[in-house]
Amino acid sequence: MVFLNRFFEKIKKLLIRSVKDEKGSAIIEFALTLPLVLILVFGYIFYMKGVETHIIMQTAAREGARAYANPIYGVNMSEYAVGIANNELSQNNIEDAIVTAFTDGMGRGIKIEKPYETRFPMNKYTLKAESVFHVEPYDE
Repeated sequence: MVFLNRFFEKIKKLLIRSVKDEKGSAIIEFALTLPLVLILVFGYIFYMKGVETHIIMQTAAREGARAYANPIYGVNMSEYAVGIANNELSQNNIEDAIVTAFTDGMGRGIKIEKPYETRFPMNKYTLKAESVFHVEPYDE
């Protein structure tokens, strides 16, 4: 019986000591996990900014290609379509984009390329968007 009392007393002391030693463990765990959480949050924010820019570029390419595929007599359609795409980009504060008009067989399209640099992981990318509209032949 005395042996069991001593055994339980030792276990009680060990448990009390381990509880006292773990007071600062929450701060250390927080300090270790905070950088990882911040990297994930800001990485997601920068990634979604790139996705948003790409969606705007795709919309501008589609609008420009739609204008390019519907000819207006007496108007240089490639310049007109590039102007429409640039107008769509400028309305959404997208700068430094290169917009080109092209013909592809029976279709007319717009290509947009924009350099994109992220702060994390500090890489440079080129975002690209392209849209082609089919042009039906018609008799005058």
